[in-house]
Amino acid sequence: MNVTGMACLGSFGTGTRDLLSAFAVLPASEFAGDRAARADTTGLTGLLPARSLRQTDHFTRMALLAVLKAVEDAQDEGGSDFSDGETAIVVASGYGPASPTFDFLDSLLEYGETMASPLAFSHSVQNIPAATLAMRLGLTGPCATVCQWDNPVAPALVIARQWLREGRAKRVLFGAVDELTPFLEETSARLSARKAARASGAHTRVPLGEGAVFFCLEDRDKGKCYGEIGRVELGVGHADFPVLPQAVFFASGRVPLEWAALPGAIRALPAYGNIPIAQAFNLAVFFAQAGDFPGGETVCAHFGRDGLADIVRAAGKSCERAACFNPQRNF
Repeated sequence: MNVTGMACLGSFGTGTRDLLSAFAVLPASEFAGDRAARADTTGLTGLLPARSLRQTDHFTRMALLAVLKAVEDAQDEGGSDFSDGETAIVVASGYGPASPTFDFLDSLLEYGETMASPLAFSHSVQNIPAATLAMRLGLTGPCATVCQWDNPVAPALVIARQWLREGRAKRVLFGAVDELTPFLEETSARLSARKAARASGAHTRVPLGEGAVFFCLEDRDKGKCYGEIGRVELGVGHADFPVLPQAVFFASGRVPLEWAALPGAIRALPAYGNIPIAQAFNLAVFFAQAGDFPGGETVCAHFGRDGLADIVRAAGKSCERAACFNPQRNF
């Protein structure tokens, strides 16, 4: 799958330049607190009428801004035509639209079944953000959402790859979105305190964050291309973990100690937080600075329960972007 366009935003800022800058100013060894900044979606007002966004929740706003910027990026220099009816959407999320979900539950508890908020209920449906993107962009191709806590990115990439192989779509707008909620902050703080108490150590908060990243994926190289997403492997155990083709690789999720301690392991929590969609941000970092990686290749491994990992292999082209990320220096 060739990456012909991409865009991202999050607690670090907006765009790949801000994402890469987060690595330079916040190396992992110096990070010691919560990164709870909200992603800035004010850029949407210049792309869509403010009136049309009046009832749009924060989760969907992040997705909208990222997908519109990714489409804009893919269309630069005479790129893809998204009006041909053959563009699909696949969205991955760990928590889904959590704020509307809890808003609906609050209204249900406070007012009962007959007076619960219908707007909060409709926005809490997991596939609503993806459907909203399709409506805003006028897309009529397939649309799917993968929402699972451990790691939704790799399974969603499998769907995108299969749709391209089957010819169900010429291109796929693939995105990963998660938002930071007060409930998540409070729960993370409690779990961190409990873990620290059991270990008789200092109370260390889990670094949190939020954001959205979108890629335009096509099965053919259209000229302008960041690189390609190769093999996607699900549930790889330690014994079957592939030999890395280079020294530098990304590791996110519940990384085993023996992998986290390797010299080439990049754990990018300071940049975008400990979120289920970290693997998608790992790919964005790689494609923005593929020229800095040995051989122009990398492996993005997101570890989950029982030590299993979902692995995405990627190969990139050297892109002229902000040259502020040096894996050997920052990690």
